[in-house]
Amino acid sequence: MKDKKIIIFQIIVFIIGLILIETYLNLRNNNIQKVYETHKKIDYEVYLKPNDFYENQILESKGCYAAKSIDFLKINFEHQIIGVDNMDMEYKYKITNRLFATAVNGENVDNTIWERDYFVFESDIKNKNIGQNIITEDFDINYDFYRNLVNSYEEQYGIQVNAVLKVRLDVFYNIKSEKEKCLEDYIEFDIPVTDLVLEPQENYEENSLKNIIIQKDKYKIAKNVCFILGSIMILGDVILYAVKIYKFKLGSENKYEKKIRKILKYYKDDIVIINNELNLSEYKVLKIANFEDMINLAEQNQTNVIYYEAVKNEVSYMYVIVRDCVYFYKIAITDV
Repeated sequence: MKDKKIIIFQIIVFIIGLILIETYLNLRNNNIQKVYETHKKIDYEVYLKPNDFYENQILESKGCYAAKSIDFLKINFEHQIIGVDNMDMEYKYKITNRLFATAVNGENVDNTIWERDYFVFESDIKNKNIGQNIITEDFDINYDFYRNLVNSYEEQYGIQVNAVLKVRLDVFYNIKSEKEKCLEDYIEFDIPVTDLVLEPQENYEENSLKNIIIQKDKYKIAKNVCFILGSIMILGDVILYAVKIYKFKLGSENKYEKKIRKILKYYKDDIVIINNELNLSEYKVLKIANFEDMINLAEQNQTNVIYYEAVKNEVSYMYVIVRDCVYFYKIAITDV
C-alpha cells in the first residue's frame, strides 16, 4: 500500500513538472508589441535653364528630362509614423547628398572610383505624440553644379564615369514607452548625373506596417521559476524512479545470490557442479516445482544433484538423473 502511494505521488509530481515546463514554453515569447505604420512620399519639380524649346520652365515629377537642360530640382520629402496607441516620442532627421561615380572602361568597370558626401540639413530634436508626427522638408538640388563637377573630374583625370547622386532623408525616432525604443527609417532618391536623359528613381517603400517591441519579457521571473521548478520535479522524479529500479534489481540479485549460496553451502555433499549444460535429448525431462523435492529424489535414488549456472548471477539449472529420466529444476533472478 505504501509503495502504491509513493508511485501515485511520483506520477502527480511528474505531471506538475510537465505543466510547469509547458507554462515556461508558453511564456517564452511574451513580448508586448505595438503596431505602427510609416508613410513616405517624395514630390519634386524640375527647373530648366533658359531655353527656346520648352514652353514651361518648371516640369512636374515622374517624367524624363534632357539632362543638359536642367538647372536645379526642388524636392519635398514627407515622412509620417502612425501608432495604434498614441505614444510620446522625440525625433530628429537629416538630409544628405552622396555622389557615387563608377568607372565605365578599363579593368575597373562598375567599381566605385569616387564618392563624396554633401551635407544638406539636420534638424533639432523634436518632441511630439506619435500620432501627430509628420516630417515635411523642402530643399533644392543644384543639378547643374553636380554635372559640372563630374565633367571636371573626367577632364582632369581622363576617366569616363557613371555618376549617381543619392539624395537621402534619414529619420531617427526615440519612442518613450516603458523602455525607450529607437527606430530608424529613410527615404532615398537616386538622380543620375551623367546620363543624357534624366529619369530619377525613388528608392524606398512608400507604406509599411511594422511591429515594435515596447516591453520585453514581462513574465521573466515567472517564466524562470516555472522552468527551474519544472526541471527539478521532472529530473528528481526520473532519478527517484531510476534509483527504485536499481534497488529492486539489486535486491532481486541479492535474493538470488543468497538462495544459490545457501543451497551450495548446506547441500554441498549432495551437489555436483558442472561447467557445461547437460544434453537432455536422450532423457525424458520432468520439471520439479521446488528444490527440496530435488534433494529428496537424489537421496531416494542415491545420486547427486547436478548444478549448472546457465547465466551468471541470473539463471541456474539443477538436474537429478534417474535411469532414462532427468528431473529438472530452474532458479532465476526473476522468480525470487
